[in-house]
Amino acid sequence: MVSRVNILFGADTRRKEAFLKNVLKEISARAVFTFGEEKPLGIEGAREIKRLAALGGSMAFVIREADRMTEEASEALLKLFEEVPDLHTFFLDAKSSNIAPTILSRASRIPFFADED
Repeated sequence: MVSRVNILFGADTRRKEAFLKNVLKEISARAVFTFGEEKPLGIEGAREIKRLAALGGSMAFVIREADRMTEEASEALLKLFEEVPDLHTFFLDAKSSNIAPTILSRASRIPFFADED
């Protein structure tokens, strides 16, 4: 079972994607929104996430390169991560631990490190 706010931490992209695919199917979100694929999440993206989260219903949000989001975006999402609306789940995809400590304290960490041969 996943938490409302989850950090998928590590460089094993293949395992992360497989995990996301399975868990998104399990939680049966009405909508899945992905941010940060083209560029790190900034304040405008954070505002859009907050706007969508206010709509209600079962939603999942995937934030790519969360370890590269701007400080303004991190600050804008703090309140949302403190009081996640019912039926919403957040997945922050990060390769490094360069995430604001205030966000780290509100999230479950799920490690995805490549197995060494």
